[in-house]
Amino acid sequence: MDDDVVQLQPKERLIRIDEVIGRVGIRTTEIYRRMGEGSFPRGIRLGHRTTVWPESAIDQWIANQVNCGSVGQGR
Repeated sequence: MDDDVVQLQPKERLIRIDEVIGRVGIRTTEIYRRMGEGSFPRGIRLGHRTTVWPESAIDQWIANQVNCGSVGQGR
């Protein structure tokens, strides 16, 4: 499957950066840095200044961080 294709669950909720920040506890620049290195889910561009993330992708990322014990520890 193509890495750029996002599989959405039925009735998937898309969340904006403010909610992502509130849920993961890291700032915008860090989110985009991690996206660039492939360690954070890629956002979906809806327009020039609008990016959203599938809520399930953020939930999974949080679960993975908890399981690895690395939330809020930088890299």
